[in-house]
Amino acid sequence: MVIADEIAKLRPDFVGLEQAAILRTGTAPPATAVTFDMLQSFLQELAARGVRYETVAVRPGLDAEVPTALGFDVRLTMRDALIVRADLLEEGHVKLSNLQIRQYIAASTDTEGYSSIDVTWRGRQFRFVATHFALLSLAVPEALELVQTAANTTLPVLKLLRGDFEEACRRRAADAHADRTLGLDIADIVSRYLIIKAPTKRCIITE
Repeated sequence: MVIADEIAKLRPDFVGLEQAAILRTGTAPPATAVTFDMLQSFLQELAARGVRYETVAVRPGLDAEVPTALGFDVRLTMRDALIVRADLLEEGHVKLSNLQIRQYIAASTDTEGYSSIDVTWRGRQFRFVATHFALLSLAVPEALELVQTAANTTLPVLKLLRGDFEEACRRRAADAHADRTLGLDIADIVSRYLIIKAPTKRCIITE
């Protein structure tokens, strides 16, 4: 797995994942028998490469279930997740508190929202935020809602996800301008800015 190879090589302290799907089957809704869990599979791939991560937040998104001609239902649930290097938690270098998972009031679908958690990291404090904005028509009201909620803190805010990643890859300069306009306090906590092009033509972004 190319993404696991890149993360194992760079060993970032914090990673935000978008569209970490889980596929389930069952004879009646809601289907609960797990057939494939992308998040768990990804964590196992990282562990096999000698880098263990722990999931600290999962925000559910689209949850769709359909019957099949074979007599069972198939259910697909999309999730955003925040993961942290396990050794940092075990050795006390990272402490976590105040987990929040929220859908945007202005959202066009239930796939748009954020998760955030307060972090004490090697003596520094910040708020770790992963968000999924809508496309341009609703991105501004959702960004304003984020400023009034998760970003409404005296802590520096580290943003790890910016919504539709294919769009974000094309709009790096526009994102930077929006940050200045909205007055978000972006902490330079992690020096490397990583963009991994995934097979789904999405990006996984960490700051």
